[in-house]
Amino acid sequence: MKLLKIAPYAFIACFAVAVDQITKRAVLGAIGIGGRPVAVIDGFFYITCHRNSGAAFGMLQNGRPLLLVLTTAALIAIPIFMHRMRDAFARVALSFVMGGAIGNYIDRLAGQGGVVDFLDF
Repeated sequence: MKLLKIAPYAFIACFAVAVDQITKRAVLGAIGIGGRPVAVIDGFFYITCHRNSGAAFGMLQNGRPLLLVLTTAALIAIPIFMHRMRDAFARVALSFVMGGAIGNYIDRLAGQGGVVDFLDF
């Protein structure tokens, strides 16, 4: 019974991982690391392509071992929090967070210099 309750959220997380990896590979192929940014909304939003060896907003640059440990801890904690939540919207949101964390974990494990970032606001 409990597996049926988490199945939709696991599917959402898997969907997020797939979208994360497909879009990163598409941008790598189209622009390449350090390539010319593409304006989506000129002066506000661009598609770029670079590797971030740190966390959000460039924190913990070159902190790969620590970031792998922190991501592992998050991937253990998120399902525990989800199990305790009653709000379906919060579970869906955490599913997307988990999917993004797994996508970045894949990038870090690949050991190619960091996570591929491509959204520039």
